[in-house]
Amino acid sequence: MKKKSKNKSNCQEVILKGQPISPGIAIGKAFILDEDYIETPKERIPVHKIQDQIDKFKQAIHDTTHDLQTIIDQVGMRVSAHKREIFDAHMMILEDSQIIDQTISEIKNKQINADYAYFNIMRNYQRALSASSDSYLKERATDIRDLKRRVIRRIQGIHREQTGNLKDTIVISHELNLFDIYALTNNKVAGIVMQGGGRTTHTTIIIRALELPAIIGVPRILQKIKTDDMLVANGLTGEIILNPEQKTLKKCIKKRNNFKKYEQQYLRVAGVPSVTLDKNKFVVSANIELSDEVDSVIAHGELGIGLFRTEYIFMSEDKLPTEEEQYEKYMTVVKKIYPLPVTIRTFDLGGDKIAPFVETESEKNPFLGWRAIRMCLDMPDIFKKQLRAILRASVLGNVKLMLPLITSIEEIYATKLLIEEVKTELKSQNIDFDPHIPTGIMIEVPSAVMLADRLAKEVDFFSIGTNDLVQYVLAVDRGNARVANLYNFFHPAVLRMIKSTLKAAKKQNIPVSMCGEMAGEPLAVPLLFGLGISEFSVSPVMLLKIKQILRSIKFFEAEKISRHCMRLHTTDEIERYLRGVMDKMFPRMDEDNFFKRSYK
Repeated sequence: MKKKSKNKSNCQEVILKGQPISPGIAIGKAFILDEDYIETPKERIPVHKIQDQIDKFKQAIHDTTHDLQTIIDQVGMRVSAHKREIFDAHMMILEDSQIIDQTISEIKNKQINADYAYFNIMRNYQRALSASSDSYLKERATDIRDLKRRVIRRIQGIHREQTGNLKDTIVISHELNLFDIYALTNNKVAGIVMQGGGRTTHTTIIIRALELPAIIGVPRILQKIKTDDMLVANGLTGEIILNPEQKTLKKCIKKRNNFKKYEQQYLRVAGVPSVTLDKNKFVVSANIELSDEVDSVIAHGELGIGLFRTEYIFMSEDKLPTEEEQYEKYMTVVKKIYPLPVTIRTFDLGGDKIAPFVETESEKNPFLGWRAIRMCLDMPDIFKKQLRAILRASVLGNVKLMLPLITSIEEIYATKLLIEEVKTELKSQNIDFDPHIPTGIMIEVPSAVMLADRLAKEVDFFSIGTNDLVQYVLAVDRGNARVANLYNFFHPAVLRMIKSTLKAAKKQNIPVSMCGEMAGEPLAVPLLFGLGISEFSVSPVMLLKIKQILRSIKFFEAEKISRHCMRLHTTDEIERYLRGVMDKMFPRMDEDNFFKRSYK
């Protein structure tokens, strides 16, 4: 924590650091939203008052359901269908007949108060999820906790009210739930800072969808900030400035205004040619999770889909999606984006992405365990249904098929056999498909890099997935806060891996794209372009930013940058050099801290 000299109000300017999870710059007074713990003392209820407790419980469920439905109707209209499924999951927990019946049974049989009975039952579910080694399931325990508290407050007749006008304030809390987010967005808060939180919690996903500047994981912030303190929260860098001096505040206001201005200016890039200043062509395409996101991509101009992550189709339901259901989702994207290409990746389940229909054993190291192509090949019936759906959707000729986490040639051989089986079946049934559908693989483990010269002979294209590649090359768990500072795209070993992959692909004359987070990192773009990456697949929010950067450089300049980076010895040297280069090339972008984001 850094401190600066005292300002006129005798309050020191203090800089705190967290993890940025939703871009934007918020400036305003702090409002502390307490954790708001609840008490549920056990009480013995006389027989003649048991029904009153049951009625209270049923009414609390009814009222909480009504509250949640209000959120779905109002906030839900502002987010995608995929994000609305989060609210549906909460509704399913609320209306779960097993939980309701268990609570009523506890009240009757043990003659106890409703809030205590419900607390114990929900706590058991919460503990079961918290004990899981899987990070996704652990974060679902937070959903249970939030609903538990909401229902109990209703039983007890307590309503959590926000006092005063919260407009333009920055809300500080340990963690927030969906009900809080609904109240805060209605109050038009400027931003959110949380002491806890995770990148994949439902709350975080909705905050991003609502485009609220937000930061999580700020140690002891509730002890360091009080209500009405002046704050700047930078959702680009994760930096929080407490009691900013006047000159600091003026700079931050300028950055905020520039950020908003640049966001609008980037829209002008939509539809213009994807060429550099010296007329070299490049491709910027989108990473999407579900079919409803394609409309956002289309709105950004003539951009294809570089990565369609299909595992979320499998994770969003309690049952296995049928071939027809998968086909309809794929075809929706393929038709809307036509004639531009769509790269559909087969399901990358496992690790932190668990599907309810897959029976898995607890794994100490799930990212090194049963996941992605390993799971696909071990479940050929399920895998073949997906391959059939993808091949059927390829009928217009703009679909590419991509395989995740390839570590050996044997995995490619085994998958090719299944693809040929599916093609034979479709032909025999007179079902049309693209017989020449390009098939590629993700390069995201060191073994794939080392074998890239051989793998390139077996496939039509490569796509470098830096999210996993970085963690495997550097032996850094990207979800572990204690080593998060070691996770860095610009480590010389990572850059050598990328260069080696590009060299192998060039020998076999196959294209290479990049679809990991590094592709959407502005500081990395000229370096990657100079190394030979000409297709960048990024999240929709970064599409036009990356396109504008590439339109503003010349290839020989990018080559010069990449050559210099490859001669440097340390991560810090590479970052400092790139910052200096980008500061000169894009000084206006640097004013809003665009090139000083967190790389974690």
